[in-house]
Amino acid sequence: MKIEVENYINNTLSKIAILDEPNVAFEEIEILEYRTHYENGAIFTHQNGDNYALAILNAITQESYYHISKTIKKTKNISVKNIQDLVAEHFLKCYVAGNSEEYSKWNNGDLGTAFLQVDEENKTITPHFINTTAQNRK
Repeated sequence: MKIEVENYINNTLSKIAILDEPNVAFEEIEILEYRTHYENGAIFTHQNGDNYALAILNAITQESYYHISKTIKKTKNISVKNIQDLVAEHFLKCYVAGNSEEYSKWNNGDLGTAFLQVDEENKTITPHFINTTAQNRK
């Protein structure tokens, strides 16, 4: 394995939180990117007309961790860019409603608590984030 790939794994990948159990929280998770607009400048808007935002967290699921690890191990000449692209596909994303207080208070780099929540009725697991930086900013 190339030295730059080893360094990236040791210095960057090792800092990604792996959420492996529902309702178990991880603190000090960073918002890597907080988006309210598309790259072309258009605001994220639902079909019903409501605005929304996406917070991309420095966290992945355990299933994603296994997939990323397997890909790194089986790809002989993997580059740092390949790993970055692979990991970017798996970062957890949190939805923020445009009419919520959080919509205008969250920023890139904010820290908070992340956890997976199970909805038995809808049979889904969704990531949730409590932004402690924004709460302290009030």
